[in-house]
Amino acid sequence: MDVNRQRDGGRISHNAGKQPTGSSSDKDMMAWLAVFILFGMPFSICSTSCLQKSTTTTYLDCIDENIGILTANKLCNMQLLKSIKFTQTSIYIIDEDVFQCLEHLESLVLQKNNFSTLPLGVFRSQLMMQYLYLEWDKISTLHLGLFDPLESLKQLSLQGNKLSVLKPGIFSKLTSLEHLNLGCE
Repeated sequence: MDVNRQRDGGRISHNAGKQPTGSSSDKDMMAWLAVFILFGMPFSICSTSCLQKSTTTTYLDCIDENIGILTANKLCNMQLLKSIKFTQTSIYIIDEDVFQCLEHLESLVLQKNNFSTLPLGVFRSQLMMQYLYLEWDKISTLHLGLFDPLESLKQLSLQGNKLSVLKPGIFSKLTSLEHLNLGCE
């Protein structure tokens, strides 16, 4: 199935050649799609060209893509992004500058990827981020100071990672934090 439609400058792209399965993630995706269409918000649902979207895109959802290395040049053309979700995208390296152009980012979901750590300055421009879900990745190390710029963060989930030790003070700058999920594997 290949669907491409322009809506208020955003681009909708559904995975070419993939058939809907009716799974709960498909239902979730369709619910989000309905919300964005209803409110006329620009967004993208990934296809093979997942990271080549419109400059007015505000929501990016990539599932089952082969991204590998996530670098700044892959996202900086979408500076209005408010929400990003990368699920099972085979990310194994995240560049320190990957989110530097995304000052409006409020929600980031990185689920079921292959990276084991995040670079220390990766969140330095995310002063507005409220929701961060780093779930079921292979994270074994969190650098002290990693979360310090995220003073607006309300929810943080590290569920399903390989963390065995957390350094004292790792969450001390998260003054707005309301929910912390450290569920272990």
